Amino acid sequence: MKSRAALIGLLLTAFCVFIEAPGVQAQENQVCQRTAEVRAAIVAASGLAACGDVAQRHLAEITVLDLSGQNIETLKAGDFRGLLRLDTLDLSANTLRTLPGGLFDELLLLRALYLDNNALESVPSGLFDELLLLEELTLHNNALTTLPDGLFDEFSPFARMDDNGNLPVAEGHLAELEHFMNKHEITTPEQFIEALPALHKERFALVYRSEAAAREHVSYEHPRVVSWGPGGRFVFSWNTDPDAPDQFGQSIEFLAQGETNWAAGIVDFSPTEPRIREIASCQSCHGPLNKPLWGNYNHWDGTEFVYSHRQAYQQTAAANQATTESTDPRIEPLDFSASRLQTSDAQRQFTRPNDQYVVVEVGAVMAWRHAEVLFERLKAREDFRQLAETAVCGVNRRAATSHLLGQFDKSDHHLAFMTDNPVAIQIDPEGIVPVDYEYHTAGSIGSALVFLTVFDIWQAESVVRKLYRETGNEDTILPQREFRDAMLHYSLGTATAEEELVQKYRLHFGRGTYNRLDTRSRQNVREVYPGTYSADFYRGHLEV
Repeated sequence: MKSRAALIGLLLTAFCVFIEAPGVQAQENQVCQRTAEVRAAIVAASGLAACGDVAQRHLAEITVLDLSGQNIETLKAGDFRGLLRLDTLDLSANTLRTLPGGLFDELLLLRALYLDNNALESVPSGLFDELLLLEELTLHNNALTTLPDGLFDEFSPFARMDDNGNLPVAEGHLAELEHFMNKHEITTPEQFIEALPALHKERFALVYRSEAAAREHVSYEHPRVVSWGPGGRFVFSWNTDPDAPDQFGQSIEFLAQGETNWAAGIVDFSPTEPRIREIASCQSCHGPLNKPLWGNYNHWDGTEFVYSHRQAYQQTAAANQATTESTDPRIEPLDFSASRLQTSDAQRQFTRPNDQYVVVEVGAVMAWRHAEVLFERLKAREDFRQLAETAVCGVNRRAATSHLLGQFDKSDHHLAFMTDNPVAIQIDPEGIVPVDYEYHTAGSIGSALVFLTVFDIWQAESVVRKLYRETGNEDTILPQREFRDAMLHYSLGTATAEEELVQKYRLHFGRGTYNRLDTRSRQNVREVYPGTYSADFYRGHLEV
């Protein structure tokens, strides 16, 4: 009998030559017990004759469900269970007065939700917590009088929604920043730092040697702070030197992620009224592809996370200790108690057991976000599908990384190729280091770019979805590589490769956090590994 890995290889080969594999009937998912209108819409979208014919595999293929204008008065908590790939759900123009808690929890990839023109009097707290990838939401023309506190993240696109469910016309990162400042009545840098959401105060780096314009005012005594929060859509930085000129001392710098680029600018507090400005010099320094970090580093040189010789380590450790005890109003609000917190974004703790360096994930969230920027540029190309097939079907993670990153001019970004030997790093005459940002010993911007490409192929090709759906996560590890960083998310034998792929996508490229996924996993009686693991999971998954 052929091995499971061999069968997986045959299926992947079948995809690469576009041979469609036959379907296998999955277990029914109680579709017949759902609200009548939902049941009818699911049956129609599945192209089947009756609700009893709808199995899990049919539910997982539905991407759009239009339930608008059907006079729906109530919905059941399990009405949308199993709709793994649902992208758009339209519930507008009905007569809904309430929504059950957890109604949308199964819609893991939902991007558009329309609830306008109903009779909603309130919405449950946490209703949208699982919709980490949501980009479009309508709640206007209901009977709402207030929205629960914390319904949306502080820097969510929906944070500006009023109590009646209306969103102002203005869009974009500048409007979000302006809303944040107006909401908290911010007039000074210290007030801005104090008002930042809790996760922005946990996820930060102290920079002791900088290449930024304010580098002459950055030191071990007065470090620069870079904060990226839970998802890295906004990266803020500020100086702590009290003698810095207003140009640096009275401003908060920011990077904001767009679809295909980053915007760079400052919140300027030197005028009577604070001003939010995008500055050309900021943009030029970060380059045509708007690099999310300044230097050509495989590690973030000059920060508390740098691994170097013993003397530099001791100096940095001493500065770290002094900073944690600082009463500076630009440092004191930071949460150093989370220094050992294992998260999906970064591991703040910088350790050297036995004087051996540990690569910490300070650049992880930048890698994920910048990979998205690069990926959107690749997707806009006419030959993207060919690029994707060449990269992924080669089933060689180094070749895949090199192939995708090779589509960009190296002078436009800080990315090139992986190396397993930091000592061998050489800076060429153009100042480009031949490595990626190394946010994990098995991960990089390049490998995150491969991950996005794999996920895109999974979305586009039914034979790949079949492969993932019928493969257990215990079969996605090479026998000789049974260690944790080959894992995706769940413990062995408790999930399919498809569930792993989707959750990893949400974890790394949505607004999700490890803690949120961990909570959900425990509700589903599943064990997840703590900490951060490679976004592309090539140490098992891709090679298998």
